[in-house]
Amino acid sequence: MLYLTLDGKDACEGSKGELKEHEFKRISYSFDILEWLEKCKEKAVNHPILRETITQYIILIKYLTGQTTNNVMKEEIVTKIASDKEYLTTLFTILKTDLIQDVKKSSL
Repeated sequence: MLYLTLDGKDACEGSKGELKEHEFKRISYSFDILEWLEKCKEKAVNHPILRETITQYIILIKYLTGQTTNNVMKEEIVTKIASDKEYLTTLFTILKTDLIQDVKKSSL
Protein backbone atom coordinates (compact mmCIF):
# COMPACT_ATOMS: atom_id res chain seq x y z
CA MET A 1 0.00 0.00 0.00
CA LEU A 2 1.21 3.51 -0.82
CA TYR A 3 0.64 6.64 1.24
CA LEU A 4 0.89 9.66 -1.09
CA THR A 5 1.60 13.10 0.37
CA LEU A 6 2.40 16.43 -1.17
CA ASP A 7 5.81 16.68 0.49
CA GLY A 8 6.66 13.28 1.97
CA LYS A 9 5.64 13.96 5.56
CA ASP A 10 4.74 11.09 7.87
CA ALA A 11 1.18 9.82 7.94
CA CYS A 12 -0.81 11.20 10.86
CA GLU A 13 -2.65 8.81 13.17
CA GLY A 14 -6.03 9.70 11.67
CA SER A 15 -5.04 8.95 8.09
CA LYS A 16 -3.18 5.68 8.64
CA GLY A 17 -5.78 4.22 10.96
CA GLU A 18 -4.60 0.89 12.35
CA LEU A 19 -1.87 0.38 9.76
CA LYS A 20 1.69 0.05 11.04
CA GLU A 21 4.59 1.93 9.40
CA HIS A 22 5.90 -1.28 7.80
CA GLU A 23 2.51 -1.97 6.17
CA PHE A 24 2.70 0.94 3.75
CA LYS A 25 5.27 2.93 1.82
CA ARG A 26 5.27 6.72 1.95
CA ILE A 27 5.71 8.52 -1.38
CA SER A 28 5.39 12.18 -2.31
CA TYR A 29 4.40 14.39 -5.19
CA SER A 30 7.44 16.57 -4.54
CA PHE A 31 9.92 13.77 -5.23
CA ASP A 32 8.50 10.41 -6.32
CA ILE A 33 5.70 11.60 -8.61
CA LEU A 34 7.83 14.37 -10.13
CA GLU A 35 10.62 11.91 -10.86
CA TRP A 36 8.15 9.49 -12.46
CA LEU A 37 6.54 12.26 -14.52
CA GLU A 38 9.93 13.39 -15.82
CA LYS A 39 10.56 9.83 -17.05
CA CYS A 40 7.08 9.72 -18.61
CA LYS A 41 7.76 13.01 -20.37
CA GLU A 42 10.94 11.56 -21.91
CA LYS A 43 8.98 8.58 -23.23
CA ALA A 44 6.27 10.88 -24.63
CA VAL A 45 8.71 12.91 -26.72
CA ASN A 46 6.98 11.90 -29.97
CA HIS A 47 3.48 12.57 -28.61
CA PRO A 48 3.26 16.37 -28.27
CA ILE A 49 -0.17 16.63 -26.64
CA LEU A 50 0.67 14.01 -24.04
CA ARG A 51 4.15 15.48 -23.46
CA GLU A 52 2.76 19.00 -22.92
CA THR A 53 0.03 17.71 -20.61
CA ILE A 54 2.68 15.98 -18.50
CA THR A 55 4.73 19.19 -18.55
CA GLN A 56 1.75 21.20 -17.26
CA TYR A 57 1.20 18.64 -14.48
CA ILE A 58 4.89 18.88 -13.53
CA ILE A 59 4.62 22.68 -13.36
CA LEU A 60 1.52 22.42 -11.16
CA ILE A 61 3.19 19.99 -8.74
CA LYS A 62 6.30 22.18 -8.55
CA TYR A 63 4.10 25.18 -7.80
CA LEU A 64 2.16 23.32 -5.08
CA THR A 65 5.36 22.01 -3.48
CA GLY A 66 7.30 25.29 -3.66
CA GLN A 67 9.78 24.03 -6.23
CA THR A 68 9.24 26.61 -8.93
CA THR A 69 12.26 28.41 -10.32
CA ASN A 70 11.18 31.61 -8.54
CA ASN A 71 11.01 29.89 -5.15
CA VAL A 72 14.34 28.15 -5.65
CA MET A 73 15.98 31.40 -6.71
CA LYS A 74 14.49 33.26 -3.72
CA GLU A 75 15.83 30.63 -1.33
CA GLU A 76 19.29 30.80 -2.93
CA ILE A 77 19.33 34.60 -2.68
CA VAL A 78 18.23 34.61 0.96
CA THR A 79 20.82 31.96 1.83
CA LYS A 80 23.55 33.92 0.06
CA ILE A 81 22.62 37.21 1.73
CA ALA A 82 22.34 35.62 5.16
CA SER A 83 25.73 33.93 4.80
CA ASP A 84 27.79 37.12 4.62
CA LYS A 85 27.80 40.16 6.92
CA GLU A 86 28.71 42.48 4.05
CA TYR A 87 25.71 41.29 2.03
CA LEU A 88 23.42 41.88 5.02
CA THR A 89 24.81 45.37 5.55
CA THR A 90 24.25 46.19 1.88
CA LEU A 91 20.69 44.86 2.04
CA PHE A 92 19.87 46.98 5.09
CA THR A 93 21.39 50.05 3.41
CA ILE A 94 19.20 49.51 0.34
CA LEU A 95 16.09 48.99 2.46
CA LYS A 96 16.86 52.07 4.57
CA THR A 97 17.39 54.19 1.43
CA ASP A 98 14.12 52.96 -0.08
CA LEU A 99 12.26 53.67 3.16
CA ILE A 100 13.65 57.22 3.34
CA GLN A 101 12.63 57.85 -0.29
CA ASP A 102 9.12 56.51 0.40
CA VAL A 103 8.75 58.83 3.41
CA LYS A 104 9.92 61.81 1.36
CA LYS A 105 7.44 60.99 -1.42
CA SER A 106 4.54 60.61 1.00
CA SER A 107 5.26 63.96 2.68
CA LEU A 108 5.14 65.89 -0.63
